[in-house]
Amino acid sequence: MLWRAWNVLTPPLKALFKPPPLTPTAAPTNFCAATARRLAEIAQRNEIRQAAGLPLLPIVRELRRIKQWEDEQAAAQQFERYAAIHGQAVWNQLLKHRRETESDPNWWPRNLAEGVGYQRQVHAILREELAMKNTKIPAT
Repeated sequence: MLWRAWNVLTPPLKALFKPPPLTPTAAPTNFCAATARRLAEIAQRNEIRQAAGLPLLPIVRELRRIKQWEDEQAAAQQFERYAAIHGQAVWNQLLKHRRETESDPNWWPRNLAEGVGYQRQVHAILREELAMKNTKIPAT
Protein backbone atom coordinates (compact mmCIF):
# COMPACT_ATOMS: atom_id res chain seq x y z
CA MET A 1 0.00 0.00 0.00
CA LEU A 2 2.80 2.40 0.88
CA TRP A 3 4.46 1.63 -2.46
CA ARG A 4 1.29 2.61 -4.36
CA ALA A 5 0.98 5.87 -2.42
CA TRP A 6 4.63 6.75 -3.13
CA ASN A 7 4.13 6.13 -6.86
CA VAL A 8 1.10 8.43 -6.86
CA LEU A 9 3.02 11.21 -5.12
CA THR A 10 6.29 10.76 -7.00
CA PRO A 11 5.44 12.41 -10.38
CA PRO A 12 4.49 15.79 -8.84
CA LEU A 13 7.59 15.68 -6.63
CA LYS A 14 9.79 14.93 -9.61
CA ALA A 15 8.38 17.97 -11.40
CA LEU A 16 9.18 20.20 -8.41
CA PHE A 17 12.71 18.89 -7.89
CA LYS A 18 13.88 18.46 -11.46
CA PRO A 19 17.70 18.58 -11.51
CA PRO A 20 19.43 20.99 -13.87
CA PRO A 21 20.74 19.63 -17.17
CA LEU A 22 24.17 18.02 -16.94
CA THR A 23 25.58 19.45 -20.15
CA PRO A 24 27.35 22.72 -19.49
CA THR A 25 25.68 25.79 -20.97
CA ALA A 26 28.85 27.86 -20.79
CA ALA A 27 32.09 26.82 -22.40
CA PRO A 28 34.51 25.41 -19.81
CA THR A 29 37.53 27.58 -19.19
CA ASN A 30 41.11 26.62 -18.37
CA PHE A 31 40.76 23.22 -20.03
CA CYS A 32 42.59 21.97 -23.08
CA ALA A 33 40.48 20.87 -26.03
CA ALA A 34 40.92 17.17 -25.17
CA THR A 35 39.71 17.66 -21.58
CA ALA A 36 36.75 19.75 -22.75
CA ARG A 37 35.83 16.98 -25.21
CA ARG A 38 36.10 14.35 -22.46
CA LEU A 39 33.95 16.46 -20.07
CA ALA A 40 31.27 16.89 -22.74
CA GLU A 41 31.31 13.13 -23.39
CA ILE A 42 30.96 12.35 -19.67
CA ALA A 43 28.11 14.88 -19.33
CA GLN A 44 26.30 13.34 -22.29
CA ARG A 45 26.70 9.83 -20.86
CA ASN A 46 25.49 11.05 -17.45
CA GLU A 47 22.36 12.54 -19.02
CA ILE A 48 21.60 9.18 -20.63
CA ARG A 49 22.26 7.39 -17.33
CA GLN A 50 20.06 9.85 -15.43
CA ALA A 51 17.20 9.37 -17.90
CA ALA A 52 17.53 5.61 -17.44
CA GLY A 53 17.54 5.95 -13.65
CA LEU A 54 21.13 4.76 -13.29
CA PRO A 55 23.71 6.27 -10.95
CA LEU A 56 25.81 9.03 -12.46
CA LEU A 57 29.45 8.50 -13.36
CA PRO A 58 31.98 10.27 -11.13
CA ILE A 59 33.58 12.90 -13.34
CA VAL A 60 37.12 12.73 -11.92
CA ARG A 61 37.25 8.93 -12.12
CA GLU A 62 35.88 8.93 -15.66
CA LEU A 63 38.35 11.60 -16.77
CA ARG A 64 41.17 9.48 -15.37
CA ARG A 65 39.83 6.32 -17.03
CA ILE A 66 39.38 7.96 -20.44
CA LYS A 67 42.85 9.56 -20.29
CA GLN A 68 44.44 6.24 -19.32
CA TRP A 69 42.64 4.44 -22.17
CA GLU A 70 43.69 7.09 -24.71
CA ASP A 71 47.31 6.94 -23.48
CA GLU A 72 47.33 3.14 -23.82
CA GLN A 73 45.94 3.39 -27.35
CA ALA A 74 48.57 5.96 -28.31
CA ALA A 75 51.37 3.80 -26.86
CA ALA A 76 50.08 0.74 -28.73
CA GLN A 77 49.94 2.68 -32.01
CA GLN A 78 53.46 4.01 -31.43
CA PHE A 79 54.74 0.48 -30.80
CA GLU A 80 53.01 -0.86 -33.92
CA ARG A 81 54.61 1.86 -36.05
CA TYR A 82 58.04 1.19 -34.50
CA ALA A 83 57.65 -2.58 -34.94
CA ALA A 84 56.64 -2.15 -38.58
CA ILE A 85 59.83 -0.20 -39.27
CA HIS A 86 62.35 -2.16 -37.15
CA GLY A 87 60.74 -5.57 -36.69
CA GLN A 88 62.32 -7.39 -39.63
CA ALA A 89 65.83 -6.23 -38.70
CA VAL A 90 65.35 -7.50 -35.14
CA TRP A 91 64.04 -10.84 -36.47
CA ASN A 92 67.08 -11.24 -38.70
CA GLN A 93 69.47 -10.28 -35.91
CA LEU A 94 67.80 -12.72 -33.49
CA LEU A 95 67.78 -15.61 -35.97
CA LYS A 96 71.31 -14.97 -37.25
CA HIS A 97 72.99 -17.23 -34.65
CA ARG A 98 70.52 -20.07 -35.22
CA ARG A 99 70.89 -19.81 -38.99
CA GLU A 100 74.67 -20.00 -38.66
CA THR A 101 74.40 -23.01 -36.32
CA GLU A 102 72.06 -24.82 -38.71
CA SER A 103 74.20 -23.80 -41.75
CA ASP A 104 70.96 -22.69 -43.42
CA PRO A 105 70.67 -18.98 -44.27
CA ASN A 106 66.91 -19.39 -44.81
CA TRP A 107 66.18 -21.19 -41.54
CA TRP A 108 62.83 -20.28 -39.99
CA PRO A 109 61.05 -21.58 -36.86
CA ARG A 110 59.54 -25.01 -37.61
CA ASN A 111 56.42 -24.97 -35.46
CA LEU A 112 54.04 -22.59 -33.78
CA ALA A 113 55.56 -22.83 -30.30
CA GLU A 114 59.04 -22.10 -31.58
CA GLY A 115 57.75 -19.20 -33.68
CA VAL A 116 55.83 -17.71 -30.77
CA GLY A 117 58.95 -17.94 -28.60
CA TYR A 118 61.00 -16.00 -31.14
CA GLN A 119 58.17 -13.50 -31.66
CA ARG A 120 58.02 -12.88 -27.91
CA GLN A 121 61.76 -12.19 -27.90
CA VAL A 122 61.42 -9.84 -30.88
CA HIS A 123 58.63 -7.90 -29.16
CA ALA A 124 60.63 -7.69 -25.92
CA ILE A 125 63.65 -6.29 -27.79
CA LEU A 126 61.48 -3.81 -29.71
CA ARG A 127 59.72 -2.64 -26.53
CA GLU A 128 63.05 -2.17 -24.77
CA GLU A 129 64.49 -0.23 -27.72
CA LEU A 130 61.39 1.97 -27.90
CA ALA A 131 61.49 2.62 -24.15
CA MET A 132 65.16 3.61 -24.40
CA LYS A 133 64.36 5.88 -27.34
CA ASN A 134 61.48 7.56 -25.46
CA THR A 135 63.49 8.08 -22.26
CA LYS A 136 66.65 9.33 -23.94
CA ILE A 137 68.47 11.64 -21.54
CA PRO A 138 69.69 14.79 -23.30
CA ALA A 139 73.43 15.37 -23.23
CA THR A 140 74.57 18.28 -21.08
